[in-house]
Amino acid sequence: MIYELRRYHTGAGRMQDMDEMCGKWVPPIFQRLGVPQAITAWHATSGPKLPAYWWLLAWPDLETRLRGWTAFYNDLEWLEVRRQFHLKSELTLQSDFYLLSAWPEFSSNVQQSFDLNAYPVQELWVQPIFLGQGKLAHTSFLQVDKPALEQAGARVIGVFDLIVGEKIPTFMIFLGWRDGASRMAGIRRYQNDRTVLACRAEEHTKVVSDVFCISDRYLFEAASLLPSGQDTSPQSLL
Repeated sequence: MIYELRRYHTGAGRMQDMDEMCGKWVPPIFQRLGVPQAITAWHATSGPKLPAYWWLLAWPDLETRLRGWTAFYNDLEWLEVRRQFHLKSELTLQSDFYLLSAWPEFSSNVQQSFDLNAYPVQELWVQPIFLGQGKLAHTSFLQVDKPALEQAGARVIGVFDLIVGEKIPTFMIFLGWRDGASRMAGIRRYQNDRTVLACRAEEHTKVVSDVFCISDRYLFEAASLLPSGQDTSPQSLL
């Protein structure tokens, strides 16, 4: 299974329109074309290059992904929907995508893991790894960082290897928190965890560098979905 994380840099003041387009108009087109529905969708509330709309999809393989997007971007109904949403101003200023492979420890229940009801504050760590140290970083995260984060109140939703993106090797780490206050307290607890600090010191000795390089972190909230049962024909946009 290949996972695709997509980010759309949204025009100022247009996030509600992005919700409507992606939450109401796109899903029926996906269904008709056999494109998988998004596992989850978010607004980024903190991080670089905001405002931004993100979503996560799962594909059985790269060939299916290529066929799916080719069909979608040439679909007449989609082209009309896109035209209507871009009439007053550009809705999506730029888009980026990342292709991910789930770690075996998290691969069995990816579809069910992103539970925004149980963990409404979700977070993405884009965590580059020092070249050649992927195995050590993998072991350290599972044995030290994951338990420390969970003790600090986080749920480790999933961890993925970046297979197509800006910098490789990189881990994409998704966390869930009960609320913003829990996250603030939890991050402080994690950053001062003695076991984590001792692990980082040991890594410095082994590698003479930081195994985990400087990361980008994004905070997410659930993207709004419009009520079902509304007219989904492109003519109702006119």
